[in-house]
Amino acid sequence: MRGWWLACSVALMGCGPSVLQTQDEVDARLSRGANADACGGLQAVSEDVRTYTAGRLVEHASDPKVGECLCNAAYDKEKGTFDKAIAGTFRDSRQPVLASCLSQALEDARVANKVDVADALGATLTRKGYTELEGLLGADNEAPVRAAAVAWLGRSDAHLAAAIDTLGTDPEPSVRAAAAAGMKPSTKDEADKALREAIKNDPSAQVRQSAVIAASDPLARTTARVLCKTMMEDEDAGVRKAAVLAFTGTSEKADIKCLQERLLSNEEDGGVRGAILDVLEKAPTADAREVLCDAIGPFMRMYVREPYTKVDGAHIVTAQNNRDWDNTYSCLQKALSQGGLSCYARNHLANWYNDVGGSMSAPWCPGLPRN
Repeated sequence: MRGWWLACSVALMGCGPSVLQTQDEVDARLSRGANADACGGLQAVSEDVRTYTAGRLVEHASDPKVGECLCNAAYDKEKGTFDKAIAGTFRDSRQPVLASCLSQALEDARVANKVDVADALGATLTRKGYTELEGLLGADNEAPVRAAAVAWLGRSDAHLAAAIDTLGTDPEPSVRAAAAAGMKPSTKDEADKALREAIKNDPSAQVRQSAVIAASDPLARTTARVLCKTMMEDEDAGVRKAAVLAFTGTSEKADIKCLQERLLSNEEDGGVRGAILDVLEKAPTADAREVLCDAIGPFMRMYVREPYTKVDGAHIVTAQNNRDWDNTYSCLQKALSQGGLSCYARNHLANWYNDVGGSMSAPWCPGLPRN
């Protein structure tokens, strides 16, 4: 460092901006419009100061000197190194000059972390970035790189076709899942159609689940019908749960009817059962409220055949009470009058019944503590 300063003092020309070691020094340069001088913060010892400086300078990247210093900080052409933290400040910048230097980093064989470079390039949200990423989808690139690239293409109408093609043809489930997830921001019918196809037919549960999540926001009615079938029939519990959660906040009668059918059909996975109860609890309709009330008896008969605390996803009374506590007393009366309940189910319902103002003896069951 001392030699560098000596060279500058002798030559009195050709040196870059002075090194800035604090955020205050960076802010002082920027406040008086000396944006290029603020680049000195990119040489600070502290990574926090370097990253802060990059974040402040990104909006000025169209200035050639600023754009150059940012690019040099993110990608060192001489050493072939990439700074993920600096490049992370380029997110949402929409600055072509920053995308250009990241593109160069992608092409440099010395840069090892190509996945991070591809992600940073996509995050610039630039036409050049999307074009470069589409070029990475060939089989000659490793699956993690293809996944990082395709994850960004679904948000670009000009590159949506490439994302759809990848979803349907890439041999690696992780890449197809990334393609599906990347289509979430798209409002195009082609994206919805491709996601529905993946939900119905992709052999990988990872891909189907990713497609379900992407297709559910916003939830189109054609997609809702597919997800209703998916929550009933998919062989993977994670996919079924994702399909259930897609209906969170719904007020559609058809959706509530589907959730009711799913609630009253056998479901071995407690996580899926819990998701159904949570979605119905949050549904802002009288239909959902009535479903929870009427289902307490049948639900408890199906699932509570051992101590309640050992049964995952069985909190139907809690869900009903959270949704419509005024009627919990009458809902419990109805459930208790139906019969066919195990000792453990009756014990749980009786304790709830007493908590909301009723009076009945809760039966003791094997494995439960005696009062």
